[in-house]
Amino acid sequence: MHNLIFSIDDDRVTQMLNQMIFSRTAFAKKCLPFMNGDEAINYFQKLTAIDGTPDNIPAVIFLDLNMPIIGGWEFLEKMEEKFIHQFPGIKIVILSSSVNPDEKQRADDNPNVIAFLKKPLTLDMINELKHHPELKGNFSEVS
Repeated sequence: MHNLIFSIDDDRVTQMLNQMIFSRTAFAKKCLPFMNGDEAINYFQKLTAIDGTPDNIPAVIFLDLNMPIIGGWEFLEKMEEKFIHQFPGIKIVILSSSVNPDEKQRADDNPNVIAFLKKPLTLDMINELKHHPELKGNFSEVS
């Protein structure tokens, strides 16, 4: 089980569903919701200012693509530019309603993105993610 994950999505219903799924699957002890990429970037800026502890660094970020203020791709660019070198263990999962194959390909081409999932998030999706080579070491009882 991860200590901390992020869910970055501007839809409150999606955020509530994600929280429920993460809890029911024992994927993470805590999930911080952010309504757009700007809120998450601000979190990382504060974290670097205080030299964050591992408990404050998310293991996985579930990232929506289409959001106001700072969308998913812009967040990812800023994250890679400013923070990924300080927090190299963070894994990104795109969680989007997009059916655009170019976005899927863009995610597949990005070394920091480990999966592209279509909304809504389900129990099966999370249980499958637990088997992902970059995540499965965090789960003692992967079924």
